[in-house]
Amino acid sequence: MSLQRACRRTLRLNTWRPTSIRGGRYAGTGLRVSELLALRWSDVDFENLELCVTRSIWHQVVGNCKTEASAKPVPMDSYMAEDLLRWRRQSIYASDDDYVFASETMRGKQPYWPDNLMKRHIRPVAKANGIHKKIGWHTFRHSFGTLLKANG
Repeated sequence: MSLQRACRRTLRLNTWRPTSIRGGRYAGTGLRVSELLALRWSDVDFENLELCVTRSIWHQVVGNCKTEASAKPVPMDSYMAEDLLRWRRQSIYASDDDYVFASETMRGKQPYWPDNLMKRHIRPVAKANGIHKKIGWHTFRHSFGTLLKANG
């Protein structure tokens, strides 16, 4: 079973929570984790189904995207938009200036730490779905690129 399919299966089996989107839906964006975690609600265009990537965050320091080509709108599918809307309705950090993945521990002032997300959420989902290889955030970028190439 592919990692993306495993994460999507887990999304269907579990009650939705903010950590759900990080695995299954993230795999379908091709974003770097630093770009994903830097997203604010104002960057999510629900009407045009796009994520406006304008910044990145590394070790909780906000900066420019790694490359000029990275700073552009990224399409999202309707399922991801539905998940994000559901998360926004549930989140206490839902204003346009808030991070999409605001850390409750940091009272919304910073997004979650990527290493903690991977260790506590993504890897357990993968393991529960029979994926025992070590995965990292860049695994999703490679999988996304492979899927794009395979589908023309």
